[in-house]
Amino acid sequence: MTGTAAPDARQSELMELQRQYRHMELNRRQYAEESQALLRKQQGTIDKLRKDNDGIKGDIALIMRSSNRPMDSSQQEHLSKLHETGDKYANSIDHERKNIEVMEEQVAIMKQKLLHQRRAMGGVRDED
Repeated sequence: MTGTAAPDARQSELMELQRQYRHMELNRRQYAEESQALLRKQQGTIDKLRKDNDGIKGDIALIMRSSNRPMDSSQQEHLSKLHETGDKYANSIDHERKNIEVMEEQVAIMKQKLLHQRRAMGGVRDED
């Protein structure tokens, strides 16, 4: 009986190995199909990005060509006036900021003098 048991065990083992092989082969095919689908999707994305990139490059080139175009004299004069006006406003703002600082300092000094005067007169309450 040992002679028949060994071939049956080997036969069972062979059948199990063949089943595992078929299962592995099926898994390999599924993985290959999924990988191919993913690669096609990624290639499509790459193609779309390249197309978008080319479009953006074209837009940039168009902008650069138009910005490098020389301005006529009226445009240059208008731009110069705008710069002058902007500079005047910037100077006015700086001047007003300095005036505000000086006035704030004077208000603080006057508050101190008023507080000192009230204390010297013997006032009961202090106000800010």
